[in-house]
Amino acid sequence: MVRSRRTTIISVGIIVLMLISACSFLTQGSDSTNNDSLDDNSLTDPNSSETTLAPSDLGSGDDPEDNFPLTPDPISVQITLDTAHMAKGASRLGSSISIEGETADGTPFDLYLENKMYTVDADGNLVGAFETEVTVTPVSAIEGIPFSKGYLTAVQLGPEGLLMGWPGTLTLNVPGNVEDEILTGFAANGDGSDFHLFPVTGSYGEYNDTTVFRFDVMHFSLYGVAAVVQGEIESQVAHPPVSPSSQDEQELAPLLPIKGFNGFDDPAPLATKMQLQLLKSFSRLVKPGMNKLAATKCEQVSVAAREFSVWRAKVDKANQTVYFQSLIDKDGKALHDRFNECDKELCPVCMGDPAKGESDRKKFMSMMTLATFAEELALSLGYDDLGFWSELGNQCAEKAGVMPPGFRTGGDTFGGEEGSVTPIPFTCP
Repeated sequence: MVRSRRTTIISVGIIVLMLISACSFLTQGSDSTNNDSLDDNSLTDPNSSETTLAPSDLGSGDDPEDNFPLTPDPISVQITLDTAHMAKGASRLGSSISIEGETADGTPFDLYLENKMYTVDADGNLVGAFETEVTVTPVSAIEGIPFSKGYLTAVQLGPEGLLMGWPGTLTLNVPGNVEDEILTGFAANGDGSDFHLFPVTGSYGEYNDTTVFRFDVMHFSLYGVAAVVQGEIESQVAHPPVSPSSQDEQELAPLLPIKGFNGFDDPAPLATKMQLQLLKSFSRLVKPGMNKLAATKCEQVSVAAREFSVWRAKVDKANQTVYFQSLIDKDGKALHDRFNECDKELCPVCMGDPAKGESDRKKFMSMMTLATFAEELALSLGYDDLGFWSELGNQCAEKAGVMPPGFRTGGDTFGGEEGSVTPIPFTCP
């Protein structure tokens, strides 16, 4: 009976608080939309709601006030690798890649990623690198790190500069419970340049007395976790790296709680500072490519698609997908439409129709790369042409004489066991 009374009292209290919040939201009105600066509390209170944005307004109208890119003032560190404990792996027949290893003291690490890996050619186009051997090498020392406690754990992913079309998951483990520390993720180039903060989440497992940290990685470089003292995160934020994408990662990292965050605690569509930062990220790195998508050469559409994927990965990491779903759907459709336009231009090349396209290996590779992004978009947003893009990618790979990006074979519908794709005859539109 006592427990029932307590439950009733708590429930009533929650309802009263929600009503008060709703009234506050109505009285604040649109004036709060102009308050988009990040004050000192932004580093410690990521769920502070100072801005009101309806999800339907996201990506429309004027961009948030922003000074980007920042003037670089980068920090470089010196890295020593423990090559004796390097772990490596590669995709076989379009399969995903799973790499497991241990540091010198026996602490495990692992990396899981799809084989959708790319390099950048001299023209700035993405080129599939699906057969690339991937390495994970523990770091044994870092000199010049701007944290007084050093670092807890770090690894370097290779080859340096390899790009992902969809995020891989890097898992690093630290013995014991470090959740009471002030924690931050960090990243840098393989040579230690462009050191910056990087979003990471973590949790302590009592069953094995280990704190587990997870990174969503979209490019290959150095990643690690550090315990810091008050003020060191703010000091690092004052040193923007050179890369605009790294600058964006550094600004987002302090707003994403590393521990104890589920992303579902805010019942109202109030734009937190985290949401505002993600909107800035969209305006900085995604919107420019989307605005000129119709005029972008088909060989370079994949670049815009990857920026969209990188941003979606940040949104997913922050558990803000529901909030940004309307914007994701809108730009996803724009990309899907452009993919289909490019398909009419490039598909005949892969199908070997000389009347409609030149048999050119570079074009084979461009169409194959575009097909992998179209396939991932269809899979994540529910378009019904998943099988078409998968088979088109395989056809282009065969023409180019490289390993196919996937092992699915044809079809536009799913059937059979475990979501296998039903093969049907493949033709260009």
